[in-house]
This record gives sequence, structure tokens and C-alpha cells, in this order.
Amino acid sequence: MGDVRTSLRALAHPGAVLALVVLVVNDHVLKEAWPGFVTGKLSDVAGLVIAPLLLGVLLTLLRAPHAAALALAATGIGFAFCKTSAVGAAVTSDVWSLFGTPTMIRADVTDLFALPALYGAWQIHRAAALDHGADWRRTVSVALGIALLPVGVLATSATSCDEWRGFTEVAVVVGDFPGAPHGEETRLAAYDESGWVTIDGRGRFDRPAVSVSGERDYAGDQQRVCVEDRCWRIVGGDAVDYSSDGGRSWDREGALTGADRDAIIEEEGDEECGNPLPVRATDLAAVDMDGVVQVVASLERGGVWRRNHDGTWTILTIDTLGELVDRDRPPPPVVTELDAPRSPEDPDPSVPAETPTPGCPSPAQRTVTPNPLNGPPTTYDVCP
Repeated sequence: MGDVRTSLRALAHPGAVLALVVLVVNDHVLKEAWPGFVTGKLSDVAGLVIAPLLLGVLLTLLRAPHAAALALAATGIGFAFCKTSAVGAAVTSDVWSLFGTPTMIRADVTDLFALPALYGAWQIHRAAALDHGADWRRTVSVALGIALLPVGVLATSATSCDEWRGFTEVAVVVGDFPGAPHGEETRLAAYDESGWVTIDGRGRFDRPAVSVSGERDYAGDQQRVCVEDRCWRIVGGDAVDYSSDGGRSWDREGALTGADRDAIIEEEGDEECGNPLPVRATDLAAVDMDGVVQVVASLERGGVWRRNHDGTWTILTIDTLGELVDRDRPPPPVVTELDAPRSPEDPDPSVPAETPTPGCPSPAQRTVTPNPLNGPPTTYDVCP
């Protein structure tokens, strides 16, 4: 990155081109097909290879001294800043959005594991700087770097827009959960990027670490679950049908209304990354818990859609689920410090407590002789 031509040749290096292809394919294909930890971190790694090379072009155009080191340091510091605090994520999102690309970056400390990818950018820069091949080859590399420059800017802007999908999956989970009862227990659970929110047989909510089991029954492109002859299916992403005869006939049981969507949008906003807020039923799960069939559906940013015992459906928004988890979490135990200093109001346990005076004019004395191992006889006044 010592001069503009070197920076442009670095962008045309096979390693940089590979990182750019991985970034574009991962963000626009793999994340949609397999959202999760691996595809999320893959974008960070590829982005940390491309970003300092792009910044190096800008710094060399501005004739900044030590452009290579400055570009790498600025990329690393900026990445750490936006991934370790909510303030940093918000500031970075606002800055990227100034360039015309709607952006939503979320703080996630685990993304810092991608920082070693900056070493790959440094090696690509060194390879470009030490390339003393034929003039025509160097000229072609510069031209290719110029062509890739806008592609790289758009790709890194797009990957910074990390849209959170909310609750995308529900399942039946089995495990030995914290608290009573002890032993294997079956629950319903809804999944978002933070993990699973479980619902036990008594309707309590929690966020434990769980392992997922059970199978889903898909009928064409509509998801369907059955407990014996009782079945439910998602229709069009905004309705649930019910069948009492194993799926031979269906009736509409629940539907998302305009008022439901308005309430969700008021809580979550109407869009993210320039796209409409994702609110639709995506997955369905049902289980018999102690003779009572419980059914839930995931609603992405709408939260969770839960079936009531009377056949109606209730939306539990993301904020509501958070409140339910906190409400149902058992309180911490009360610990009394035995050797803690007493306050002036606390009695001294070494001083015998005064015996209260009976509330009568002529009390009689009574002597109690306990077991000798427990102390001497005690005399006190009592009312006749």
C-alpha cells in the first residue's frame, strides 16, 4: 500500500479475490440457506481481509504516511470498537449508513476471533509490493483492482448490515433442566440467535442450555405437526389451521391481523437494513405435556405465537418473552452472613433476653427443670 498502484494490485491478488467471492456468496446465498454461527463468522473473516485493502487505496490516494500499517490498525480498532459495545455498534451502523447503504451492526464479542484475518490482508499487501513481474502483468492487475474497487465497497457495506431475524425456529426439546423437577423433561422451545427459550408443562419460561430432539412433519411447503389425530399447519406465513381427524379436514384456528402487525411494528420498528420487518410464521411445534397438548409457532421478529387451551392464539413479542423469562426465573437464595457485624438494633445473642412481664395483677411463679444437658432450671412468672 506504499502507492496507489500497489494498493490496487493487492485488491487484484488471488487471495483478495477469493475473500471477496466468499464474502458475496456467503452474505447473499449461504446466510439465507444456513443462518448461524459458521456463516456469521465467515463474513467477518472475509470482510477483515478486504476492508484494510480498500482502506489502503483511500489512504494512499490521500498520501497518508505508513498507509499499510494505518489501514490495518484502523480496521482492527474499528472492528473491536463496534463488536464490544452497543454504542460502538450503533455509531458504526450510522457511519456506514451515511454512504447510502442501510446498515445494522450488532455487538458480539465472539466476532473478535476473526481478527487474525488481518494478517492475511498484510500478507496480500506484501505479495503485491514485492511483485516485480512483467509490466503488462502489473498493468492488468492495476486495471483489475480498479474494476474490483466498487465491488469491494458494496460487498463490505452489505456484510455490515447484519439483520437479526428474531425467532426463526421452534422445536420439542428434551433434557435435565435446572431446578425442579429433576430428571429428563420434555419442553417446547423457540430459537433465536441468543439460544433457546423453553416452555415447560406448567407454562414457565426459561433460557437454559438445551439439546434439540424430535422430528418435524412437513406437508409440501406448509409446515405441519400432529399429536395423535390433532394436527396444526401454517398457511401462508400468517395463519394456522387445525384438524381433529389427522389432517383429512382443516379449519382456520388463528390468523395474524393488521392490529397484530401494527403492535409488533410499534415495538420493533417497520424495517431493518432497508427491508420490511420480517414477521411471519416460519416453524411449528407441538407436544403432549401431562395430557395437555401445547403448540407454538415462531414469528421471526414478531416473537412467538402460542396456542391457548381454548384454541385461541396469543402473540408473545420479544419484549414480552424477555419479561416472562425474568419473571419465571427463581429468585436467588437469601444468604445470612454468620460473622457479620451487628447493627445497634440487633440484640446481642450472648445477653439473655428479658422475660416479658405477664399482663395480670398477681402472677404466680413456675419453675421448669429441663434435661441437665440443656441447662439449669428456669423460674418465670405466669398468670393464674
